[in-house]
Amino acid sequence: MSQEKSSQPEKAANEVHQHFRGVFSSQELRKVGTGTTTRKTVTKTFWYAEEEPDGRLYVQPINSNYVPTGNKKYITKDELLAKFSPEPEFYTETVYPSMRRLKETIDRADNARNKGETFSAEYEYDNALAVDVDNVRANFGIGLTYLSRGEKEKAQNIFSRLVQLDGAFEEEHKH
Repeated sequence: MSQEKSSQPEKAANEVHQHFRGVFSSQELRKVGTGTTTRKTVTKTFWYAEEEPDGRLYVQPINSNYVPTGNKKYITKDELLAKFSPEPEFYTETVYPSMRRLKETIDRADNARNKGETFSAEYEYDNALAVDVDNVRANFGIGLTYLSRGEKEKAQNIFSRLVQLDGAFEEEHKH
């Protein structure tokens, strides 16, 4: 019995669609002051945009530490192209490295917690939360760290705050 092997170009064509991600900006004209002191200012906001595996596209604001945080807002590709301007250099040079460093910090914290090194874990989770106070993984991890040390009141405060975060109930955080 022989099996046909597909050529490399066919294999590439049949692979899963690459999902889009990047940084975009929006500008908003705002009036500041009243009466004769009124003046107009332009506010530029940076947004992280990503296409999910199901094809839905969301934007999420980027905080002052250059990581996406807060609520995801689902939009269409047409809305993205009409209302936002691409910022590819800002993504590759600033946002992506910041996101990678945050993930690495949380990974170190998780590893320390899994080894029973609760004070090292707490230190790393605190570093992550200094970058993104609403990070679900970091909040959940520090809550587990407090719980493993018997600090039930601190853990309860963290878990109470965690359930208030919209991202806590997304598929990626189903644990």
